[in-house]
Order: sequence, then C-alpha cells, then structure tokens
Amino acid sequence: MNATKEFLRSWLEENVGNLPADTEVSVPMLAQQFEQDADAAGYGREVREQEVGNIEDAIQCALDKKPTRKM
Repeated sequence: MNATKEFLRSWLEENVGNLPADTEVSVPMLAQQFEQDADAAGYGREVREQEVGNIEDAIQCALDKKPTRKM
C-alpha cells in the first residue's frame, strides 16, 4: 500500500472508526478535516486525488461499514 493510502486508512481509523455509533457526522466537515491533516502531513492535494480519489466517498464508505449500536 502506498503512503497516501496508508495515511487515509490510518486517518479513517482514528477519525471515523472511533466515533460513537450514535454520533451525527457531516461528511463534508470530515473531508475538510482530512484535507487539513493531509496537507499538514505533507500529502499534496493532487497526489491525494490521484491515489485516493474522492475523499468524501471514502469517508461515506467507512461510515457505512461502521457498526451501529442497537437500541
């Protein structure tokens, strides 16, 4: 796995995987946070778009796979 995809995987685990199941989330806000964190870590936007694709889709996919808490 390349470094950009590994960064995304790690970021999703930390920022999506740790959210409580009943937390309301905004995919655009999470995407904005990812963009800021990736820039700070030295992963340029063009490289991210080429290697990762649409970050909002990746975040939504991670949220969809996240188990939900049963009431």
